[in-house]
Amino acid sequence: QLQAWRSASAKGHSEVWHVAAQTPLLEVPSPTDLVGAAAIPAAGADDGSGGLWAKVLPKPLSVEAGDCLGWYHTQGQGFLAYDGQGGDVAWTRLSKLTLGDLVDFATSPGHAMTGTAPRTYSIRACWAPILADVELLTSAELPCARALAPVTSTLPQWHAPASLDCVSDGFPRTWQNFRETLTTVMATAAAATTEGGHHPWEKEDDLASMAEDHLLAVPIDDQDFILKGVASFEDGLIGDNRHFTGFCLYGIVAALIVRARHLLLNSTREGLAYEMLHFGAMLLGLSKSARDFLESSKWPIRSSEIIELLHKRGLPGHWANREDIVGGLWPSPEFHRGLPPQQRSMSVTATGGCAHPCAKGAQVLGHAVVLRPLVDSAQDLSFVDTSLCAAGAGTLQHLRIYLRARGEQRPQPGVEGLTLQVWRPEPEEAHGIPAYVLVVESGALVAAHVGLHELDLGESGNAIPLQPGDCIGWRYSEAARGAISYAEADDAPLVRWQRGSVLLGAVHLFPEAARRVYSLSLAFSGIDGCLGDMFGPNFPAKMRGAPLEVLLSVPNVVGFTAGFRVAALGDHVTGTLEPASMVQEVARRAGFELELRYFGHPCPEDSRAKYHCVLRCELLGQCGPTDGIASWLASSIDYHDFAERNTRWQILLSTLSRELVSDDFLARGADAFVCGHPAVLCVTLAHAISPRPTLIYLQSTLLYGAPGCGRCDQPGHTLRYFESIEARAYLEHFQAAAASPSVAVLTNCPFASAQVWYQTGVAAASVPNQATFVLHRWTGRQPGVVLLPRSSFYETAFGRNFLFLLEGFLRVNRLPLRLDIQRKSGSFLTHAEMAERHAALLLPHDLGIHAFSVVYRLAMPLFVPGRSWAFRMHRAMPWGWTAYGGALPDDAKSPDGMPLACLRAQMPFSPWLDVDAREEEVSYWSAYSNVATFPHLQFFDSVPGFLSGLHLADLPGISASMQHFADRLLEAAVGEYAGALAIILPVAAGPSTSGSELNIELAKQLRPFGRTNSSVLEFGLRAPKSDV
Repeated sequence: QLQAWRSASAKGHSEVWHVAAQTPLLEVPSPTDLVGAAAIPAAGADDGSGGLWAKVLPKPLSVEAGDCLGWYHTQGQGFLAYDGQGGDVAWTRLSKLTLGDLVDFATSPGHAMTGTAPRTYSIRACWAPILADVELLTSAELPCARALAPVTSTLPQWHAPASLDCVSDGFPRTWQNFRETLTTVMATAAAATTEGGHHPWEKEDDLASMAEDHLLAVPIDDQDFILKGVASFEDGLIGDNRHFTGFCLYGIVAALIVRARHLLLNSTREGLAYEMLHFGAMLLGLSKSARDFLESSKWPIRSSEIIELLHKRGLPGHWANREDIVGGLWPSPEFHRGLPPQQRSMSVTATGGCAHPCAKGAQVLGHAVVLRPLVDSAQDLSFVDTSLCAAGAGTLQHLRIYLRARGEQRPQPGVEGLTLQVWRPEPEEAHGIPAYVLVVESGALVAAHVGLHELDLGESGNAIPLQPGDCIGWRYSEAARGAISYAEADDAPLVRWQRGSVLLGAVHLFPEAARRVYSLSLAFSGIDGCLGDMFGPNFPAKMRGAPLEVLLSVPNVVGFTAGFRVAALGDHVTGTLEPASMVQEVARRAGFELELRYFGHPCPEDSRAKYHCVLRCELLGQCGPTDGIASWLASSIDYHDFAERNTRWQILLSTLSRELVSDDFLARGADAFVCGHPAVLCVTLAHAISPRPTLIYLQSTLLYGAPGCGRCDQPGHTLRYFESIEARAYLEHFQAAAASPSVAVLTNCPFASAQVWYQTGVAAASVPNQATFVLHRWTGRQPGVVLLPRSSFYETAFGRNFLFLLEGFLRVNRLPLRLDIQRKSGSFLTHAEMAERHAALLLPHDLGIHAFSVVYRLAMPLFVPGRSWAFRMHRAMPWGWTAYGGALPDDAKSPDGMPLACLRAQMPFSPWLDVDAREEEVSYWSAYSNVATFPHLQFFDSVPGFLSGLHLADLPGISASMQHFADRLLEAAVGEYAGALAIILPVAAGPSTSGSELNIELAKQLRPFGRTNSSVLEFGLRAPKSDV
């Protein structure tokens, strides 16, 4: 019987309770009534007769505030599973109990009838408030947003493949003993640790000895043994034990962490400790997240602990307090949240305050201070940048700098041993090679972390005088750690360097030089503080963790002549269909006819993308041979290797213009153009057809396929950084196009808006894909089938092993589920077929993908990895959005006239990532993805978490919520498109006739979204807080 217990403490009885309400006896007639039958065995039930049971109560229990959940168990068969952790649970043994009877749960020594103990029972009950408009659902899947359950409860207890927990007969029992001991020790330490503090583990020495014994028993220096062991682990995920070696991979990783932690805590043999940590990272395949699924096992350690130890975070006393060092860059790069600019300390802002170009009278020397891919690996070097020479006298007041760790340094530290220098050039004929006199050198600069930093030299007493012709330089000492990031380009300025010690006032020769751009910028003379109002009318006011909101100001009514003709161009079928279908939706609501034709979309040569050839025919009606736009795309972009071609803007413009002129509809028939992907096509198109109206819908980085790549593809780096005059000119062409009254720019995800704004100062509204071409809705008619939409992750080691692991859990737990995996090289399902699947599981391979939008439009319950997976997923497959870098200079102006450095000061990181990106950077930008900003998604952090969520979720309720939000989002999106069209189409406006007017206010009247206090995406495209 389920019961509601009410305390009698108000009557003076502290441990006395009475039953306020209870159900009749609840019975399970047979094991077949269990969800999944024998597929979900309870812990300890070897016969498989236990499992998860859900039941709608015959009559809801009426409870009051403060009532507690309880139950009465007769002497029949069966039991509630529990473990020995959690809050105290009290019990009493009774033969009869009626409503209102007082029961004393007080425990006395030797009294067997009552007792208390810390336990967590596997029980959960739906709870709904007493409101007239609350409808009690009757689904058998525990359909409640509010549930009464222990915080630590896990339903059910899933069995993992043997290779994860090392529990089968082939593994020594000592591994299980080690795991259980480690779990207990870590739980005890976690309970004793206060926020910001560190406590040694209980019996730390004994645990370290146990770990060392396990490591000595494994020939970890035998490469062949290790390779076979790793292969055996991966085979075990899919149940293939033909090559079983008894290799306990996660146990070895745990032992390495324990041993390394012990060495670091005692400051002994640190070199060995870091070798152990790197070996553990190799076993997990952390560079590509290949085998990082520790959350799905019973091992209590996580890969994040390896990373924290390698970065010297998480151990007490490992960093000395260096705040007293002159010129120190403190604190680490993070926002001074909640403080207005004038209250932020300039000397420690680290991107939090006003950047120097915003200040009155500031003169700027420098380049865009952004993440670039390269760093200097040598030490004991002095540099002089020949492009950073003063035209007049002044005083260096403010420094902005982007620092990176040196690739060979283990562990990755902060930055030390960096000094700022001023060099005065000598006549070259006097020495035969370039020579300079060192006139000023600052104190040592120190940073706890790499990344973007600012330093007010004036406040720290390090203001540096400059004479006309003086050039800025810097020096790395013999023990320097970290360096200024840079990029190479054939047209970059010369940077010179010399090796060895330097002396103030002495002449030094600089025999070596290269063309480079370093991420360093300085302001000098007359800094009086920030200008009154830094923010222009389109400036995103809040950039802290949630993307900007930009609402376009549009006229009320725009008239259209009947028979409006639109050309839609692109290379990605749904990428073009999305903005084109939204324009059609606006036209439909406005009541005027629209003729739409598609151009481009070459058939990919890559077999994995051949399905696009079918889609272009079925969805766009392009079933014939390729057209001129498709030919231009194929010649301008490498679709086979996705390598950058060293194209030039003038060539792109002239060749595209030739193709446009050759087609009568493009040359003379189209009244307006819609362009999807790639951005280089859209930017070139806008210039080629100007002033005809163009709507650009950005769905990938501006720089994919852009001109001016030069040396952007550096070996050993995932970031392609565009550092050339040609690339800068291209970004200026985009900025000019976006500022044109005949061009409107929208983006498909918050990250796109943030990146474009950071690069060029263009503020573009984010309007996620609506997928209005999806006409079916979720039915779930195939309850045993889970859809896995197309994702490039399946082609990575991480993706393959995840699928093996998921299938392994299904096999071990005998779950009647089937995975319907949609691979790029395979056949595809229709939307109607997709809608019949039970639910969907998606591993998004980028920050804004079309598969996500399709599933959301279907209103299909969708499970996605939680934010804790962002770092490992990016390592497994770097996001395409963040793989391209490049920006206009810091002193370039946004369309509103604001220096770009002022805008960039609002972000702690550049919106692109390289191979060594830190977890903080990845996590920050993952919050700008569509997955992170849409409501009603089901997040999981492990395979058991996904399986439990799938069984406990109210799938019909989730689908209804998704549908409700998608409908509201569509109204907001129509308003954004209508507003964009209203701006760019005055040239198409003719005499208004009845039924042919586009009424913006009418199109937007259902728009229900205003600003909310939600910490997630607002953008005018979110549901109210109550809906989130």
